[in-house]
Amino acid sequence: GVWLTYGTAGVAWAYFALTWDRPNRLLMSALVAMTAIVSTLVRRLPMRSILRHPRGVWLFYGWSVAIVGFVTALSALDGGPSSPIIVIYCLALIYAAMAYPPSGMVWLGGTIAVVVAGMAAATAQLDAGFILFTAGALALVATMCTLTARNHWRQHERQAALVGRLDQMVYTDSLTGCLNHRAFHERLRSAVDDALRTERPLSLAIADIDEFRFINDARGHPHGDIVLQRVGESLRAVARESDVIARIGGEEFAILLPDTTLEQAGRIAERLRAHVGNLQLVHPVTISIGVSSLPAPAGSVAALLEQADAGVYAAKRSGRDRVVVHGTSGLATPASPDDGVRARVERVITDRLIRARYQPIVSMADGQILGYEALARIDGSNLAPDRWLAMAERAGLRGDMEAAMWDAAIAGGWDIDGLLFLNASPLALLTGALWRCRNRLPSGVVIEVSEQHAITDYQALARTLSEWADAVGTQVAVDDMGSGHANLRHVLNLAPRFLKLDRSLIEGLDVHSARLALVGSMVAFAESTGALLIAEGIETPAEAEAVRAAGVAYGQGYLFARPEPSPPPVHWRPAGFLVTG
Repeated sequence: GVWLTYGTAGVAWAYFALTWDRPNRLLMSALVAMTAIVSTLVRRLPMRSILRHPRGVWLFYGWSVAIVGFVTALSALDGGPSSPIIVIYCLALIYAAMAYPPSGMVWLGGTIAVVVAGMAAATAQLDAGFILFTAGALALVATMCTLTARNHWRQHERQAALVGRLDQMVYTDSLTGCLNHRAFHERLRSAVDDALRTERPLSLAIADIDEFRFINDARGHPHGDIVLQRVGESLRAVARESDVIARIGGEEFAILLPDTTLEQAGRIAERLRAHVGNLQLVHPVTISIGVSSLPAPAGSVAALLEQADAGVYAAKRSGRDRVVVHGTSGLATPASPDDGVRARVERVITDRLIRARYQPIVSMADGQILGYEALARIDGSNLAPDRWLAMAERAGLRGDMEAAMWDAAIAGGWDIDGLLFLNASPLALLTGALWRCRNRLPSGVVIEVSEQHAITDYQALARTLSEWADAVGTQVAVDDMGSGHANLRHVLNLAPRFLKLDRSLIEGLDVHSARLALVGSMVAFAESTGALLIAEGIETPAEAEAVRAAGVAYGQGYLFARPEPSPPPVHWRPAGFLVTG
């Protein structure tokens, strides 16, 4: 709008220069100059903050009224409705059609009509035909602009609704309806910062479902999903309105408790544990909970998580189905990350407790195997690999843990005929922790870059990946596409060969139009850049059919094969591949 005002001022000055012999030119030039100065001042206002304010739109309505007044004054000084300056009214209407809702457009058009009618009535020497033509033309412009504003606003509302649905998919665990890992950690960091700044208490409870692996093995994955859903519902039923519930791992939930002391958090955790224990399922379900708190004994995000994790571990060792509050029940406060957690991580690495599991990635056209993703499992642990990696990072052993996971994948996958996808965090790549594995890599390795850390130097990461490609011929894949913003930056800066669509996009793809639209846009993007799309987490024939229909080239998921210790031969075809629409 401000730039449009500058352009209008320039045209007006040119008109004055060409007609300088007519009356009021100096006054009109001064009025235009004053309007340009006011526009400059408006341009310096904090527009983003104003737009976020509930009544921010009234500033723009006021600006439009001022422009109408400006044009009216110039027209009156130039002879009234017969002045060509009234054409500027059309510019105001066109701008409003692009910026305002239909109601604002009708209001502005009505204001201009009243003003023009008033000028025409005050100028008796103009004939009725001229007045009728001018007023009719402005009315038609106003009508067309109102229709344009209506269509534009409807599109804006549809886009806003789509963004809202996408945000929900990005930050919500689709199975349980709780926040997901990424959303929880964003909330956790913000809550810790607020608690430390205001010196108000903040507590964290981490709950882990007992014997969940055996539930899955004995009754199958669908039953395990039901257990996760019911546990999530149970936690939300007991939690207070201010509490934050998230699923942060396979069978692990976190409950953020603002304005809650350690003692209060322990009582809440007991209620959570008892409520889950009363669930009416075909078998008993229990949870073990660890509780920690700010401002003491924890003092940071890492300490808060570490102490709650230690509580879960102590609860498991003490027989499960119990709550351990940090600093009680014989649980000592760790003096540093080198205590407890570091010892556990070192044991996993030195005792070689990591086992590789391989899940095939297949062509959606004919089921032919493209390659395999190597996934890590820890012997004797129910914790998800992501939780072990988080513990390793807090202990300063993240790179060593990832390298050990690569070692396990390489040891079990030498005979793989096809591509081998190995997960790697930007941190492990940039620190060189994985470089020692390069001489043992088989051919056809794809480095699957995950979204684990904020990256400030993409050039360094791109150089590192280029060095890997030059040394051992690796390719690049970006993981978890569609689950956040950072992986979009990965795509723009790393030029990957493969893009892996996150499970949150694929789940229910056959019935969610918003997800289908987003997948379609990613297909178009991949085609324009030469990248290949892989859909992760395909679990039903309907999802597979929707993925194929959307134009995604490859897929992986439980529908085709579960991760297994030995990869199937390259001539294998998945039993779940043949689907019907």
